[in-house]
Amino acid sequence: MDAENPQKHSSVEPVKVDFDLLHQRAVLQVLLALLIPGGMLFALSNMIKGVYSLAAIELCFSLAASLLWKPVKTIKNPQRMVLIIIFPMFATVCYAIFLPSSSLAMLAWVYTIPVLAYSALGARTGFLVSSIFYLVVGIHLLMRYGPDSAYHDFNALLNLMVCAVGIWAFVHAYERARDTSQRLLTGMAITDPLTGLKNRLDLASSFQRKCERSAEQGLTVGVIMVDLDFFKLINDSHGHSGGDEVLRRVAAALTRAVRVDDLVFRVGGEEFCLVVPRIGEVQLKRTAEALRERIQNLDIVLDGKRIRVTGSLGAVMMCEQFSDLPQLLVEADKRLYAAKHQGRNRAVCALAPSAEMA
Repeated sequence: MDAENPQKHSSVEPVKVDFDLLHQRAVLQVLLALLIPGGMLFALSNMIKGVYSLAAIELCFSLAASLLWKPVKTIKNPQRMVLIIIFPMFATVCYAIFLPSSSLAMLAWVYTIPVLAYSALGARTGFLVSSIFYLVVGIHLLMRYGPDSAYHDFNALLNLMVCAVGIWAFVHAYERARDTSQRLLTGMAITDPLTGLKNRLDLASSFQRKCERSAEQGLTVGVIMVDLDFFKLINDSHGHSGGDEVLRRVAAALTRAVRVDDLVFRVGGEEFCLVVPRIGEVQLKRTAEALRERIQNLDIVLDGKRIRVTGSLGAVMMCEQFSDLPQLLVEADKRLYAAKHQGRNRAVCALAPSAEMA
């Protein structure tokens, strides 16, 4: 930790990209881009044909899509909007297919259902929606164009149905693979490869979840910053491989020392952050001191020599004065900085009045 700048790790929060959110917004934009002109064109076509009920529905879809075009770029829950749009849309497609005057050309819309459902709703919900839609349409087509009906080209209908199921299967496989790959990449992005701890990218979202759960029980959350003392000397004396071994051992010690609900992050080179929910001021002090002792008592041997590792800690409770994560990190860093100036290898849970004024 830089003694001249104790807040260097707390001043800027990294941005965690929500790829699911971006993907859903993109799909929703494509859906709206199709609905706006498509709804108007089909409404005009059906008005000419005299199918006024269907034309009115399609015109409403077009107008609704026009109103949603601008808000969709910043919407926080696009999947909910997709559900609001997609079910009436599917019902409209079914209604158009079920009309006595409809032709087999309407079945082209069947091909788009799994693509739209999976892209917008994910593999699980997409499978459910596609299954319901295909079951309803399949029963209708079997009753209308089955072998016992007046329709004589059953093979043509069979080809359409097999192609539709084939597209459904390919879309399902693709979406499952995409979802798995995305989860793996997200996990890699928020995990420190050296220690196996979560990194700073996951800190904000994890902290928010712990705050919500603690608030439900009328409790609050504490934050502890840990910085290893004289870590540069370890790297200089034993190389980066020796420093890496120390970091791994300290990370494992911190993880074993905390409760199941506590979270440990590696947020810098030799700096760690702990989020401790459902805790009081006295418990936080005890936890910080226990962590300090755990680091001090580590038995680490590098190049045949036993080395002594210590850490300085700054701990702070969430309160009216420090009500969000950036404020907590800044204050915890100040207290860690005070621990360094007081001789290192200590935990500071409150600043002296003179230090607070400075």
